[in-house]
Amino acid sequence: MRRQPGRSTGRPLLLPLVYLATLTLIGVSCAAVALLGAEHVRTTATMTTVAGDQAAIGVFVASEMTTADLEPTGPTVERRQVLERALTGLRASHGYRLISVARPDGTLIAGDDPSSALGAAHARSVEQGRISATITEPPEGDPILTEAIPITRDGRIQLVVSLERDASGVIAAAASAGRDLIAVAVGAAVVLAVLLRTIFHAAGIRLREQAEELIQARRRDPVTGLINHGAGAARLTEILTAAKHDGASFGIALVDIDNFRMLNETYGSPAGDEALRVVAGGLQAESGPWLALARFGPDEFLAIAPAAVDRELPAAMDRVHAALDAATLQFEDSERLPLTVSVGITYFPFHATGVNELLSAATIALGEAKAGGGNQTVIADAWVNEPKTTRSNFDVLQGLVVTIDHKDRYTKRHSEDVACYALFLATRLGLDDQEHAILRTAGLLHDIGKIGVPDDILRKPGA
Repeated sequence: MRRQPGRSTGRPLLLPLVYLATLTLIGVSCAAVALLGAEHVRTTATMTTVAGDQAAIGVFVASEMTTADLEPTGPTVERRQVLERALTGLRASHGYRLISVARPDGTLIAGDDPSSALGAAHARSVEQGRISATITEPPEGDPILTEAIPITRDGRIQLVVSLERDASGVIAAAASAGRDLIAVAVGAAVVLAVLLRTIFHAAGIRLREQAEELIQARRRDPVTGLINHGAGAARLTEILTAAKHDGASFGIALVDIDNFRMLNETYGSPAGDEALRVVAGGLQAESGPWLALARFGPDEFLAIAPAAVDRELPAAMDRVHAALDAATLQFEDSERLPLTVSVGITYFPFHATGVNELLSAATIALGEAKAGGGNQTVIADAWVNEPKTTRSNFDVLQGLVVTIDHKDRYTKRHSEDVACYALFLATRLGLDDQEHAILRTAGLLHDIGKIGVPDDILRKPGA
């Protein structure tokens, strides 16, 4: 059976939006981590430098300065010279650009005259009672680290050592750390983006599969797995529309399970479901002819065959009958139950040119098959497409056609073929509608003489 394409579900927009939002969040987070990491490295490097300077200043004060140096009168000239030389050595050994030793009130004891930066650092240190450290980056020149280190005794600030030094190392360390963090963050972001892309892609595929499954669940009969009545009717409409456009033909078979209600009432719905599955399997075994195969009612199936094989529909139904004869059912302690179907066959455009008319013709043929005892195939009469006013004039002829059909079913199929060929030739010859109607009737009734031939002669083996 030709598989019908599912309706396109479209690509969900939610997943790409979530993916984009996630990537944006990752990018912002990576930038923030890099900036905060670089700032943390800068702070840590500054604190490390200040700690080293604090230790060096502590050693200088302990080894070079005396209590007299802290007196209000200050050190003598000779003593100041000694301190200056010591500060020069300290400046050279530690790379200080400027260094000054002053009292808390700002009075210089020794060293360089405080610049504005040294004075500001000194004032902050005195005010806060702790070390002050500030990095400035002038537009031109190297960055400068300004420090003010208070020296306390008995909880009081005795003096403040202020200094300036090159901060290029601190800034370079922070910049290097920032670059490393950015590289790591970007690498992690790329890996995460690829992983997220894979996850979202897989999720998108799964969502589309689930959407398709939902669509198919609405189109499929849960018992047999065939398309349901609505999907079957829609498919029949599509096929009929295409056939009208292309000038093609096709046949349909309406299949009904005999005594299905009795089976359900006697053995329950599970037995009915099993019968439906067995019949569906028998029809699916004839998968070659079908354009579509649907469960069309509680105990009915609709099979649609293309023009290439529509004349083989009766033979296909005969094979289905044979398969069902071999597939008897048995439930609990019951005897083996026969499973038979009645089939009504009709053709487009010979019997009808509309969906409802075509189904009506098949239903009439199916009713005739069931009225004849079931387990048989009946082809629709050739009168379905005639207007009622025309049909009323041919009641006698229709009775003759039905009589021929019951006499020899091969004759009916042969007579229909003759009628079709006659109408084809009439169309080619440009005959009018009245002549078409006469030729159709003549084709259907050309074998009417067989009515009077005894069955033992008509159906005897051989030529």
